[in-house]
Amino acid sequence: MFRSKSIVFVCLLGLLIAPVIAKERRAKPPRFGADSFRGVFFEDISESVAASRPNVQSLRGIRPQVAGAETKDDEETEDVGGAWNKLASAQSIEDEIKRQKLLFDSDVSQPGAFKSGGYVAARTELSILATLFGVVHYYEGDIRWKEQAEAARNLLARTAGNCNSGSIQVFNECKSRKQDLDDLLGGSSLSSPPAATETEWSRIADRSVLMSYLETLSKEKLPDLTNDASGVKDSPDKVKQFSDMVALVGSILIQEGMDEADDEEYVNLSKQMLDAALLVGQAAQKGDADGARKAVGMINQACDACHEQYR
Repeated sequence: MFRSKSIVFVCLLGLLIAPVIAKERRAKPPRFGADSFRGVFFEDISESVAASRPNVQSLRGIRPQVAGAETKDDEETEDVGGAWNKLASAQSIEDEIKRQKLLFDSDVSQPGAFKSGGYVAARTELSILATLFGVVHYYEGDIRWKEQAEAARNLLARTAGNCNSGSIQVFNECKSRKQDLDDLLGGSSLSSPPAATETEWSRIADRSVLMSYLETLSKEKLPDLTNDASGVKDSPDKVKQFSDMVALVGSILIQEGMDEADDEEYVNLSKQMLDAALLVGQAAQKGDADGARKAVGMINQACDACHEQYR
Protein backbone atom coordinates (compact mmCIF):
# COMPACT_ATOMS: atom_id res chain seq x y z
CA MET A 1 0.00 0.00 0.00
CA PHE A 2 2.79 2.41 0.95
CA ARG A 3 4.66 1.53 -2.22
CA SER A 4 1.64 2.30 -4.36
CA LYS A 5 1.24 5.70 -2.75
CA SER A 6 4.92 6.49 -3.42
CA ILE A 7 4.55 5.68 -7.06
CA VAL A 8 1.46 7.87 -7.34
CA PHE A 9 3.31 10.76 -5.62
CA VAL A 10 6.27 10.56 -8.02
CA CYS A 11 3.95 10.57 -11.00
CA LEU A 12 2.05 13.61 -9.72
CA LEU A 13 5.34 15.43 -9.07
CA GLY A 14 6.45 14.68 -12.59
CA LEU A 15 3.23 16.14 -13.99
CA LEU A 16 3.69 19.31 -11.97
CA ILE A 17 7.32 20.09 -12.99
CA ALA A 18 7.06 18.98 -16.61
CA PRO A 19 5.63 22.32 -17.81
CA VAL A 20 8.47 24.19 -16.02
CA ILE A 21 11.11 22.08 -17.73
CA ALA A 22 9.37 22.53 -21.06
CA LYS A 23 9.50 26.31 -20.72
CA GLU A 24 13.25 26.35 -19.90
CA ARG A 25 15.29 27.70 -22.80
CA ARG A 26 18.30 25.69 -23.79
CA ALA A 27 21.20 26.44 -26.15
CA LYS A 28 20.95 24.85 -29.53
CA PRO A 29 23.54 22.20 -30.25
CA PRO A 30 26.49 23.46 -32.35
CA ARG A 31 26.60 22.68 -36.03
CA PHE A 32 29.86 22.04 -37.86
CA GLY A 33 30.38 22.49 -41.54
CA ALA A 34 32.80 20.65 -43.79
CA ASP A 35 35.45 23.41 -43.40
CA SER A 36 35.04 24.09 -39.68
CA PHE A 37 38.26 22.29 -38.72
CA ARG A 38 40.32 23.09 -41.81
CA GLY A 39 43.82 24.08 -40.69
CA VAL A 40 43.32 22.69 -37.19
CA PHE A 41 43.93 19.02 -37.94
CA PHE A 42 46.02 17.39 -40.65
CA GLU A 43 43.85 16.10 -43.48
CA ASP A 44 46.49 13.43 -44.10
CA ILE A 45 48.59 12.04 -41.21
CA SER A 46 51.61 11.85 -43.51
CA GLU A 47 51.66 15.66 -43.63
CA SER A 48 52.63 15.76 -39.94
CA VAL A 49 55.79 13.70 -40.42
CA ALA A 50 58.93 14.95 -42.16
CA ALA A 51 59.80 12.82 -45.15
CA SER A 52 63.42 12.42 -44.05
CA ARG A 53 66.01 13.78 -41.65
CA PRO A 54 68.01 16.80 -42.80
CA ASN A 55 71.24 15.73 -44.44
CA VAL A 56 74.52 17.43 -45.19
CA GLN A 57 73.47 18.33 -48.72
CA SER A 58 70.40 20.16 -47.46
CA LEU A 59 72.59 22.33 -45.26
CA ARG A 60 74.90 23.43 -48.04
CA GLY A 61 74.87 27.09 -48.83
CA ILE A 62 73.21 28.07 -45.56
CA ARG A 63 73.74 31.73 -44.80
CA PRO A 64 71.90 32.60 -41.58
CA GLN A 65 70.27 35.99 -41.76
CA VAL A 66 70.69 38.35 -38.85
CA ALA A 67 68.02 40.98 -38.41
CA GLY A 68 69.23 44.24 -39.86
CA ALA A 69 71.96 42.66 -41.97
CA GLU A 70 71.78 43.33 -45.69
CA THR A 71 72.94 40.68 -48.14
CA LYS A 72 72.64 40.19 -51.87
CA ASP A 73 71.78 36.80 -53.31
CA ASP A 74 74.15 37.24 -56.22
CA GLU A 75 77.13 38.08 -54.00
CA GLU A 76 79.36 35.35 -52.62
CA THR A 77 80.37 35.53 -48.99
CA GLU A 78 84.02 36.42 -48.65
CA ASP A 79 86.15 33.47 -47.62
CA VAL A 80 87.88 34.70 -44.49
CA GLY A 81 89.28 31.38 -43.34
CA GLY A 82 92.82 31.89 -42.09
CA ALA A 83 92.64 35.70 -42.11
CA TRP A 84 92.77 35.76 -38.35
CA ASN A 85 92.02 39.45 -37.84
CA LYS A 86 88.78 39.01 -39.82
CA LEU A 87 87.74 36.07 -37.69
CA ALA A 88 88.39 37.44 -34.22
CA SER A 89 89.22 40.75 -32.63
CA ALA A 90 92.47 41.16 -30.73
CA GLN A 91 90.41 41.90 -27.62
CA SER A 92 88.49 38.61 -27.91
CA ILE A 93 91.69 36.60 -28.26
CA GLU A 94 93.43 38.38 -25.40
CA ASP A 95 90.41 37.94 -23.11
CA GLU A 96 90.11 34.25 -23.93
CA ILE A 97 93.80 33.67 -23.24
CA LYS A 98 93.32 35.28 -19.83
CA ARG A 99 90.21 33.17 -19.17
CA GLN A 100 91.96 29.92 -20.09
CA LYS A 101 94.97 30.91 -18.01
CA LEU A 102 92.80 31.33 -14.91
CA LEU A 103 91.26 27.90 -15.49
CA PHE A 104 94.73 26.41 -15.89
CA ASP A 105 95.93 28.08 -12.68
CA SER A 106 93.17 26.42 -10.67
CA ASP A 107 93.98 22.99 -12.12
CA VAL A 108 97.67 23.11 -11.16
CA SER A 109 97.25 24.55 -7.66
CA GLN A 110 97.60 21.29 -5.70
CA PRO A 111 99.43 18.02 -6.57
CA GLY A 112 96.63 15.89 -5.12
CA ALA A 113 93.87 17.50 -7.15
CA PHE A 114 96.09 17.43 -10.23
CA LYS A 115 96.70 13.69 -9.84
CA SER A 116 92.99 13.02 -9.24
CA GLY A 117 92.01 14.35 -12.64
CA GLY A 118 93.15 17.94 -12.79
CA TYR A 119 95.79 16.96 -15.32
CA VAL A 120 93.06 16.15 -17.87
CA ALA A 121 91.61 19.66 -17.62
CA ALA A 122 95.13 21.14 -17.61
CA ARG A 123 95.94 19.33 -20.86
CA THR A 124 92.81 20.78 -22.46
CA GLU A 125 93.63 24.32 -21.33
CA LEU A 126 97.27 24.03 -22.43
CA SER A 127 96.20 22.83 -25.86
CA ILE A 128 93.69 25.69 -26.24
CA LEU A 129 96.29 28.21 -25.07
CA ALA A 130 98.88 26.82 -27.50
CA THR A 131 96.33 27.15 -30.31
CA LEU A 132 95.48 30.73 -29.36
CA PHE A 133 99.13 31.74 -29.19
CA GLY A 134 99.52 30.14 -32.61
CA VAL A 135 96.85 32.53 -33.87
CA VAL A 136 98.55 35.45 -32.14
CA HIS A 137 101.80 34.57 -33.90
CA TYR A 138 100.14 34.86 -37.33
CA TYR A 139 97.70 37.63 -36.44
CA GLU A 140 97.49 40.52 -38.90
CA GLY A 141 97.37 43.67 -36.79
CA ASP A 142 98.17 44.84 -33.29
CA ILE A 143 97.76 42.26 -30.56
CA ARG A 144 99.47 41.62 -27.24
CA TRP A 145 102.26 39.04 -26.78
CA LYS A 146 102.96 38.78 -30.50
CA GLU A 147 106.76 38.79 -30.16
CA GLN A 148 106.63 35.96 -27.63
CA ALA A 149 103.71 34.08 -29.17
CA GLU A 150 105.65 31.53 -31.19
CA ALA A 151 107.79 30.52 -28.21
CA ALA A 152 104.74 30.36 -25.93
CA ARG A 153 102.88 28.26 -28.50
CA ASN A 154 105.69 25.72 -28.70
CA LEU A 155 106.21 25.51 -24.93
CA LEU A 156 102.53 25.06 -24.17
CA ALA A 157 101.98 22.53 -26.95
CA ARG A 158 104.92 20.46 -25.75
CA THR A 159 103.65 20.37 -22.17
CA ALA A 160 100.11 19.59 -23.36
CA GLY A 161 101.54 16.57 -25.17
CA ASN A 162 103.30 15.44 -22.00
CA CYS A 163 100.26 15.99 -19.79
CA ASN A 164 98.93 12.44 -19.97
CA SER A 165 99.15 11.55 -16.30
CA GLY A 166 99.01 13.17 -12.88
CA SER A 167 102.60 12.31 -11.95
CA ILE A 168 104.71 14.73 -9.95
CA GLN A 169 106.99 15.23 -12.97
CA VAL A 170 104.07 16.33 -15.13
CA PHE A 171 102.74 18.50 -12.31
CA ASN A 172 106.10 20.27 -11.98
CA GLU A 173 106.27 20.86 -15.72
CA CYS A 174 102.79 22.37 -15.63
CA LYS A 175 103.83 24.59 -12.72
CA SER A 176 106.70 25.85 -14.90
CA ARG A 177 104.21 26.72 -17.65
CA LYS A 178 102.09 28.53 -15.10
CA GLN A 179 105.09 30.67 -14.18
CA ASP A 180 105.81 31.29 -17.87
CA LEU A 181 102.24 32.46 -18.38
CA ASP A 182 102.42 34.65 -15.27
CA ASP A 183 105.54 36.30 -16.67
CA LEU A 184 104.16 36.69 -20.18
CA LEU A 185 100.76 38.09 -19.19
CA GLY A 186 102.48 40.30 -16.61
CA GLY A 187 104.55 41.98 -19.32
CA SER A 188 107.82 40.06 -19.00
CA SER A 189 109.56 37.82 -21.51
CA LEU A 190 109.69 34.06 -21.24
CA SER A 191 112.65 33.00 -19.12
CA SER A 192 113.84 30.21 -21.42
CA PRO A 193 111.91 30.12 -24.68
CA PRO A 194 112.53 27.23 -27.07
CA ALA A 195 114.06 27.85 -30.45
CA ALA A 196 111.63 29.35 -32.95
CA THR A 197 110.43 26.81 -35.48
CA GLU A 198 107.80 26.59 -38.17
CA THR A 199 105.26 24.18 -36.78
CA GLU A 200 102.22 22.74 -38.54
CA TRP A 201 98.81 23.30 -37.01
CA SER A 202 98.34 19.57 -36.64
CA ARG A 203 101.25 19.50 -34.17
CA ILE A 204 99.89 22.42 -32.16
CA ALA A 205 96.11 22.02 -32.17
CA ASP A 206 94.65 18.81 -30.77
CA ARG A 207 91.49 18.24 -32.81
CA SER A 208 89.74 16.22 -30.11
CA VAL A 209 90.36 19.04 -27.63
CA LEU A 210 89.12 21.64 -30.11
CA MET A 211 85.95 19.64 -30.75
CA SER A 212 85.24 19.48 -27.03
CA TYR A 213 86.02 23.19 -26.76
CA LEU A 214 83.57 23.92 -29.58
CA GLU A 215 80.85 21.93 -27.84
CA THR A 216 81.33 23.93 -24.65
CA LEU A 217 81.17 27.21 -26.55
CA SER A 218 78.22 26.37 -28.80
CA LYS A 219 76.11 24.26 -26.43
CA GLU A 220 76.75 26.07 -23.15
CA LYS A 221 78.50 29.43 -23.25
CA LEU A 222 76.73 31.02 -26.22
CA PRO A 223 73.21 29.68 -25.50
CA ASP A 224 73.50 30.86 -21.88
CA LEU A 225 74.14 34.39 -23.16
CA THR A 226 71.75 34.48 -26.13
CA ASN A 227 68.66 32.54 -25.04
CA ASP A 228 67.17 35.76 -23.70
CA ALA A 229 67.72 39.38 -24.64
CA SER A 230 69.36 40.34 -21.35
CA GLY A 231 72.51 38.31 -22.04
CA VAL A 232 73.17 40.05 -25.34
CA LYS A 233 72.23 43.44 -23.90
CA ASP A 234 74.39 43.10 -20.79
CA SER A 235 77.38 41.21 -22.22
CA PRO A 236 77.77 41.85 -25.97
CA ASP A 237 81.58 41.69 -25.74
CA LYS A 238 81.42 38.31 -24.01
CA VAL A 239 79.08 36.99 -26.70
CA LYS A 240 81.51 38.22 -29.35
CA GLN A 241 84.46 36.71 -27.49
CA PHE A 242 82.93 33.23 -27.51
CA SER A 243 81.62 33.49 -31.07
CA ASP A 244 85.04 34.70 -32.25
CA MET A 245 86.56 31.59 -30.70
CA VAL A 246 84.12 29.40 -32.64
CA ALA A 247 85.15 31.18 -35.85
CA LEU A 248 88.85 30.68 -35.09
CA VAL A 249 88.41 26.99 -34.36
CA GLY A 250 86.31 26.58 -37.50
CA SER A 251 89.21 27.92 -39.53
CA ILE A 252 91.93 25.99 -37.68
CA LEU A 253 90.10 22.69 -38.22
CA ILE A 254 90.51 23.03 -41.98
CA GLN A 255 94.11 24.23 -42.06
CA GLU A 256 96.52 22.15 -44.14
CA GLY A 257 97.61 19.04 -42.29
CA MET A 258 94.60 18.83 -39.99
CA ASP A 259 92.54 15.63 -40.12
CA GLU A 260 89.80 15.70 -42.78
CA ALA A 261 91.02 19.10 -44.04
CA ASP A 262 91.01 17.71 -47.57
CA ASP A 263 87.42 16.46 -47.29
CA GLU A 264 85.12 18.82 -49.19
CA GLU A 265 82.06 17.99 -47.08
CA TYR A 266 83.93 18.56 -43.82
CA VAL A 267 85.41 21.84 -45.04
CA ASN A 268 82.00 23.05 -46.16
CA LEU A 269 80.44 22.36 -42.76
CA SER A 270 83.33 24.03 -40.94
CA LYS A 271 82.85 27.13 -43.07
CA GLN A 272 79.12 27.15 -42.38
CA MET A 273 79.87 27.08 -38.67
CA LEU A 274 82.45 29.83 -39.12
CA ASP A 275 80.02 32.03 -41.07
CA ALA A 276 77.33 31.61 -38.42
CA ALA A 277 79.82 32.46 -35.65
CA LEU A 278 80.69 35.73 -37.39
CA LEU A 279 77.01 36.61 -37.56
CA VAL A 280 76.61 35.96 -33.83
CA GLY A 281 79.33 38.50 -33.08
CA GLN A 282 77.88 41.04 -35.50
CA ALA A 283 74.40 40.67 -34.03
CA ALA A 284 75.70 41.01 -30.47
CA GLN A 285 77.50 44.24 -31.29
CA LYS A 286 74.25 45.61 -32.76
CA GLY A 287 72.23 44.52 -29.73
CA ASP A 288 70.23 42.15 -31.93
CA ALA A 289 69.40 39.39 -29.45
CA ASP A 290 67.07 37.52 -31.78
CA GLY A 291 69.63 37.53 -34.58
CA ALA A 292 72.35 36.31 -32.22
CA ARG A 293 70.14 33.49 -30.94
CA LYS A 294 69.25 32.36 -34.46
CA ALA A 295 72.89 32.41 -35.55
CA VAL A 296 73.88 30.32 -32.52
CA GLY A 297 71.27 27.84 -33.69
CA MET A 298 72.97 27.77 -37.09
CA ILE A 299 76.32 27.03 -35.44
CA ASN A 300 74.79 24.03 -33.72
CA GLN A 301 73.01 22.92 -36.86
CA ALA A 302 76.33 22.78 -38.73
CA CYS A 303 78.02 21.04 -35.78
CA ASP A 304 75.27 18.42 -35.52
CA ALA A 305 75.41 17.71 -39.26
CA CYS A 306 79.17 17.28 -39.03
CA HIS A 307 78.90 14.92 -36.05
CA GLU A 308 76.32 12.86 -37.91
CA GLN A 309 78.78 12.34 -40.74
CA TYR A 310 82.13 12.09 -38.99
CA ARG A 311 81.77 11.15 -35.30
